[in-house]
Amino acid sequence: MLSVGTHLCSSLPGIIHVYDYFENAQHWILVMERLRNCQDLFDFLESTESGHLSEATARKFFQQLVHINLAMLRKGVVHRDLKSENILVDLESESLVLIDFGASAICKSSTSYYSDFHGTKQYKSPEYITKKRYAGIPSTVWTLGVLLYDMVCGSLPFESEEDITGHKLVLKPHMSASLKNLIQRCLAQNPDRRPSFESLLEHAWVKD
Repeated sequence: MLSVGTHLCSSLPGIIHVYDYFENAQHWILVMERLRNCQDLFDFLESTESGHLSEATARKFFQQLVHINLAMLRKGVVHRDLKSENILVDLESESLVLIDFGASAICKSSTSYYSDFHGTKQYKSPEYITKKRYAGIPSTVWTLGVLLYDMVCGSLPFESEEDITGHKLVLKPHMSASLKNLIQRCLAQNPDRRPSFESLLEHAWVKD
């Protein structure tokens, strides 16, 4: 079955384009955009001399990720598997393209929840671990916080479920105070205290 995100969001900027699709008895065959000079964000970070990005470059990437997810939300879609391996970096323009919509879903209202988790364990939100349910927007903001930390530190903030629920967040000395504040807000244990996408774009660090 063609994923809902692929169907609804393919025409959006920052989303991998699907031009056509076919099916046979065993498979769906997607005809997709081919980006010729790109790396996924995981390899892009690995290829830097320091293993992480400057705050200026991380800001540029984070702004794009928020705008992409906000555009998807306005189409009624959440990705649900944001991670560095699912983000392509155009090496010429440093524009980002989001791929792999196999876990995407229609975004439910703030009072409705998902009970199925898709993705990598280090990106799980604490509410899924403790309650086995999560809302689309707050969990996406959590994941954006994990990605931002990864971009500026070169490593993920949490390695285990115990780290996540215990909020064993170590903010590195080289981070600016404004960046630390943004990461702490994205990674708030209480999902109701995390910012909206619009609020993220108004944060002082993002607007700097």
